[in-house]
This record gives sequence, C-alpha cells and structure tokens, in this order.
Amino acid sequence: MGPLVTGAELADLLAEAVPDGPRIADPETPFTLDSLRLTWFCHVVHQRYGVSLDDDDAMRFEGGTTISELVDLINDMARGHEASP
Repeated sequence: MGPLVTGAELADLLAEAVPDGPRIADPETPFTLDSLRLTWFCHVVHQRYGVSLDDDDAMRFEGGTTISELVDLINDMARGHEASP
C-alpha cells in the first residue's frame, strides 16, 4: 500500500491555508500555523483523507512541525483506522 497522503499534497494544503505565506518546498522546513489555520487544516485533512486529528494531535503542530512529520502522523493514523474493525 502506498502512502495515503504525500508531502506534495500537504504542501498544497498548506499553501491554501496560508495563501500569503511562503510555499514550503522542503518537507523538512519547520513551520507553524495559527489556531484558525490549524483548525482549518485539521478539518480539510479529515474531509480529504478521513483522518480525524484530535486536540492532542493538533497541539503538536502549535509549536512547529514539518511536512514530513505531518505525512508520517496522518499516514500512521490512517493505517491504524484501516486496521480497526
């Protein structure tokens, strides 16, 4: 099974969330989202990928994260949801 979400897809989502911000090309570049953009991002991830990021997951992003970390988290959660009955 390939990845559910790729770094390029998340970079596109972030560009939508922060249209006036820089485009994140390097998946290891740290970034932060304010609470409104973080809420929007979590909502879109749920709609597009079926992965619900709860408050604890979202709190990890407030201090900064990278696209690579987000890809790993979302894909790991999706695999866990798929394995659940």
